[in-house]
Amino acid sequence: EQAGEVEKLKMKLAALKGDLENSQQNLLTIRAPYDAVILSLAQRNVGSVVQSGQELCQLGRTDAKPLARLMLNESGLAKLKSDQPVRFFFEAFPYQRYGALSGKLDWISPSAVTESSGQHFVALASVDESANRHHLPLRPGMKGEARIRVGSRTLIEFALDPIRQLREGIQN
Repeated sequence: EQAGEVEKLKMKLAALKGDLENSQQNLLTIRAPYDAVILSLAQRNVGSVVQSGQELCQLGRTDAKPLARLMLNESGLAKLKSDQPVRFFFEAFPYQRYGALSGKLDWISPSAVTESSGQHFVALASVDESANRHHLPLRPGMKGEARIRVGSRTLIEFALDPIRQLREGIQN
């Protein structure tokens, strides 16, 4: 009786091993072209079909200099150009204690991108690690704010601006 049960279990084990091999053959391994951490993963069900070009996940490089992905409003876009200085303020590192990090604007997308937060232009800015005097551990996915100076006015120009706007409004 026990010998018969052992045979049944061996047959069941062999069938399960075969199922496991079939399942492993149906899996697809996807590798990143560089060392990275996964920032976000798109919801997928087992066995779902992925279309060509469809995003599976967002990766953050771990082997490269820190880059910040910026979302720019259209209003100041005409005054921006590559190599313009940028100041970074990270939520994880309070400004009052750590100050701001400096960097430069590297790239601005040629066309607008529409996301759930609205329409904006994407830009990439590099963080100057030599200015990181507190040796802050910057990690992919960190949130913060970037400030880019797009112009300057004297105090008198700033004070006279409402009068100029009023005069232009009357002329139109």
